[in-house]
Amino acid sequence: MLLFCAVLILSLLSVGIRILLTMNYLDAHYGVYRSGEILPTVYHIALFAIVIAVVAAAILISKRGSFDAPPPVGDFTIFASCISAFMLAASTLLSLYYILIRRQPASIYDWLMTITSIPAIIFFLSLIKTKLNSRATLAFMSFFPIVWCAVLLIRVYFDTSLLITNPHKTLHQLALLAAMVYFLNESRFLLSKSSRPLFLAASTTAPILLLSSSLPALIQPDLLLIGSSDSYIDYAVECALAVFILSRLFCAGASRPENAVKDIPADTDASIE
Repeated sequence: MLLFCAVLILSLLSVGIRILLTMNYLDAHYGVYRSGEILPTVYHIALFAIVIAVVAAAILISKRGSFDAPPPVGDFTIFASCISAFMLAASTLLSLYYILIRRQPASIYDWLMTITSIPAIIFFLSLIKTKLNSRATLAFMSFFPIVWCAVLLIRVYFDTSLLITNPHKTLHQLALLAAMVYFLNESRFLLSKSSRPLFLAASTTAPILLLSSSLPALIQPDLLLIGSSDSYIDYAVECALAVFILSRLFCAGASRPENAVKDIPADTDASIE
């Protein structure tokens, strides 16, 4: 729970600072900060240091005990799952509208993201009523949020309309990578191969990077959405994914650790439900 509070505060702080830097120091025509400005460099160094510190804290905390099961699916997770599924569905329907009705040319990325979003939606909706288990079908569906992020990552990487030095492009790619690492945990949960260090490290860093990338883009689209790979609805999906990851971290912190019994003296008559 301490990690959850720290991640939430650091995410909002990072978003606020990045919005201010974008307003005051960004050259919107090229998507880079004006030459000679030191504050953007300080921000990116601080963000890197924060991510490293959060990962180190998560690994240290994870050594307190084993983590043999996924976090419980609480009300927060159910809400975040619905939001994620809804935003993915909105992205899919919008893409199909432009492709099939408006007859706009579609790239291979458009088709791949549309196709992979459908099983990803099923995965998020399954968390509402289905208990997490090792069923093969649900485990298979859990890989598609990773695939969706991977396709978008490749699309951003090969976007030649953005300079390779564009800081928003770099942050966006790092955020998608972090999201992919986190959703690997969801697949591992279903395959009964969970890792507490990996879960805590990914669920703390991914929201910081996802929110730092997506929220400023949603608030300042005229300044940040300048590339052919930039899509307002895709950033909304990423923001929803960040909320989902935060919900999983919150539920992990709110639940009683399964290994709490080992901290009880041997002569104490107690049981753990």
